Amino acid sequence: MREGYTYKGKIRAFDFCLFGLSLIQYLSNITLFYENEIFSMITKGIRLVFYLLLLYIVFHKRYSFNKLLIFSIITCLLTYGMFKSEMSAFVFAWLFIIASKGENYERIIKKLYLSMWIVLIVATIYYVCSIDYTTFIYQVKNGVDFALGQKNQAGLFFVCLFLMKKAWKSTSKKMYKDWIYAFIVLTITRSKTAFVVILLYPIMIKMYNYVLVKEKKWMRVITEMLVPFLFLFNYFSAKMYESNIFVQIVDKILTNRIFLNWYILSQNKLTLWGQNIKLSYTGVYNPVRDTWNITTTVDNAYMLAVLVMGIIPVFLFIIGYIMVIRRAFEDRNVVVIVTAVIFALYGISEVKTVSIFFNFVYLYINCKHDKNILKREQLLNNS
Repeated sequence: MREGYTYKGKIRAFDFCLFGLSLIQYLSNITLFYENEIFSMITKGIRLVFYLLLLYIVFHKRYSFNKLLIFSIITCLLTYGMFKSEMSAFVFAWLFIIASKGENYERIIKKLYLSMWIVLIVATIYYVCSIDYTTFIYQVKNGVDFALGQKNQAGLFFVCLFLMKKAWKSTSKKMYKDWIYAFIVLTITRSKTAFVVILLYPIMIKMYNYVLVKEKKWMRVITEMLVPFLFLFNYFSAKMYESNIFVQIVDKILTNRIFLNWYILSQNKLTLWGQNIKLSYTGVYNPVRDTWNITTTVDNAYMLAVLVMGIIPVFLFIIGYIMVIRRAFEDRNVVVIVTAVIFALYGISEVKTVSIFFNFVYLYINCKHDKNILKREQLLNNS
């Protein structure tokens, strides 16, 4: 009796951490909060409490002593990196992954889905109450941001909600439903990235279902190596930006993403454990296009991760991605495979994919999943 009560207590503690930290993460994207120093100070203290609670949950899971020892070492190293970089994304991702043992993946995603919807509603209310008529008319024409900073951030929220729901709802063969959703998101936010991602989802579902049915091992290897490749591509393309014409052409296609990577890399060196660096610059000169007074920032998750988080934490991030893909292929879970691929590609133009609350597919590594949902998915795709 006591053991059962204790187990339920742990589940409640995990849910509390998941919902609380995701709520803070999503709220911090609203313009009302992300520039507010008081909110930042309060959330730092709350995150510390959740950090300790997650440690408690991990040590009460049924791990062997040797595994707990290894987990403790990795946690200490990532915590050290967190203090060096002042960014907690990787350490909390790690703690949630090891604390999620025995949890149901679909149930976890439903809680994140609820948390994100609550924040989107709060953001919309604040947006309606604070926006003036002229700004609203301008945003109707150019993209509504829902007080989330910019239209691409709003687009990311709608993409995450779309992919979260796919985690427990079988993929329909009627692609037009997903495409209608894509056009609605494009019409409201004008986010082309979000539009393309949602548009590609049903196509990629069919493609990877074919890969699973035909057992195309070479495609599995390519998928496993996607994130390592993207890290290398973003780093070396930035290094070659000034001298390589092909890279410069790709930069135009990616709307200056490689230039932004080149500049931030030219201002900072790679470190093993991360660093706290300046991410935005003004008055920047682009030697390739001979243009001045450019304002730059980091719009690439791979460059942000390797510069701010450090080489060793990034290595663990890559290992985690490969583990997600391998388990998803073994389970023949086409939805998780496609979601992982989408977030990997999304990272080229979005830094928030370093967070497990946006790139939630990492939670699949250590969770249980609903076998009935998986069977329905396989039957639907094979019929």
